[in-house]
Amino acid sequence: MPTIKIKRGLESNRGSYTPAEGELIWTTDAKDLWIGDGSTAGGLKITANVENWVNSTFVPLSQKGAANGIATLDSNSKIPSDQLPAIAITEVHVVDSETAQTSLDAQEGDVAIRTDENKTYIHNGGTAGDMTDWTELKSPGDTAVQTVNGKSGPNVTLTTDDINEGTTNLYYTDARVQTVIGNSSIGDLSDVTLSSPAADQLLGFDGSTWKNVDMSTVGRTTFVALDDTPSSYSDTDAGKFVRVNSTHDALEFTTAAASDLSDVDTSGAADGSLLKYDASSSKWIPTDTIDGGTF
Repeated sequence: MPTIKIKRGLESNRGSYTPAEGELIWTTDAKDLWIGDGSTAGGLKITANVENWVNSTFVPLSQKGAANGIATLDSNSKIPSDQLPAIAITEVHVVDSETAQTSLDAQEGDVAIRTDENKTYIHNGGTAGDMTDWTELKSPGDTAVQTVNGKSGPNVTLTTDDINEGTTNLYYTDARVQTVIGNSSIGDLSDVTLSSPAADQLLGFDGSTWKNVDMSTVGRTTFVALDDTPSSYSDTDAGKFVRVNSTHDALEFTTAAASDLSDVDTSGAADGSLLKYDASSSKWIPTDTIDGGTF
């Protein structure tokens, strides 16, 4: 098979030769290819342009999958794991108690959301197996109330069993009330004013306060002294009743009579008359005849 050889020589001799236009020369020691333009001594280097193009277009094999190089792709178009740095994947756990939180199979960076106290924690890499392994995440400038009387959570309910009474404001108890009542008197009441109370005095209301007063100052001290009663009575009034008079504006003495009863009508009664019940008038009326009926 024919062989075509181009002009060749050492790099040190190339500059003394001016190749014709289109003529190729090869330096056997430098391994470079040159082409002549008919005027430039030593010609124009072809391999330099090729190297620049290759270097700017292609990645050297030595840089693929190597340090300070570039990552390669596997058969699934994925970067192999041996070319990736270690990656920590954070998991978020929602728990409702400290026991549930400390029992988690957690790693550094995992997050625990506590629903019972409305707080969020991140695992700090600790291995103690308690809350020291967790760091609470707080918002900058967070001044919200965290606990109320030692209790936390979205809804806190407090009773008097949770809050101790103070030294001035005390809680109500039956025993305390009974003690106060037992140690009090009527004069301790806010609307009662007593001034040296004496025997047989009464409490009278003056429109704003109850005060102790003598019976004589109340007004009337006897029955007949009342404005709407008989002004006097005598032995002849013994056994009488007191009733409202016919004008309904006072009381009067009266004897009890059958005719005063609402269901008795004594009209026409005579000596020896009897009273019998009249169903038509619903009253007892006088009669002189008693019919024993027939059989």
